[in-house]
Amino acid sequence: MALNGNPEKYLEDVKAVYEKFQKGKFFDSAYRVLAAMTICDAGKQADADAIIEKTDALLKSMNREHPFLTSDEDTGLVVLLALTDKSQEDILAELEESYKQLKKGLIKILSKHL
Repeated sequence: MALNGNPEKYLEDVKAVYEKFQKGKFFDSAYRVLAAMTICDAGKQADADAIIEKTDALLKSMNREHPFLTSDEDTGLVVLLALTDKSQEDILAELEESYKQLKKGLIKILSKHL
């Protein structure tokens, strides 16, 4: 915000995007504030609805596959993924492959120390 030439407008944009993230949500979230700031920092306020929709769809899919590992804390990362041109299916496939690789590596490390 401090680097923005018009901090008042920046705050208005962040607030507007955040309110779109909050639509239908009961609890406030610092993670959604960060996500709104990320969208504004990328200059994508005009595309906020589509980015939020993609973010929500990705979070729901992640939660369906890994309910104990997915939470509101993932919003910051997921909005960055939603900002890309990749499809939801490609993003989810890459996330799942990364998860499997990390899990395999963790099991290997733990088995050496147990």
